[in-house]
Amino acid sequence: TATQETSTVKTLADMILQGERAELAVLLQKGPSALSPFQQKTLNHAIFDDNGVGRPALHLAVRRGWQEVIEGLIRAGANPAATDTAGDTALH
Repeated sequence: TATQETSTVKTLADMILQGERAELAVLLQKGPSALSPFQQKTLNHAIFDDNGVGRPALHLAVRRGWQEVIEGLIRAGANPAATDTAGDTALH
């Protein structure tokens, strides 16, 4: 069920914040269909980082310079024009 899934599956942003670069790269390399419905639904949702700014996964990957993850997120449907809670895009 959706409740079970959200308690066991991490958002992509959580994976980035936890430093799971290799795991995320492998997952994204498989294509958008490899993402769970929960991960797809939360792809462009902001999660608060250590600085108190809510950033979507793409913003977090750009800040870390994780090129393979950035490309995978865009292929999976991450919105490059999405803004964080400070109003900045991933390329700001």
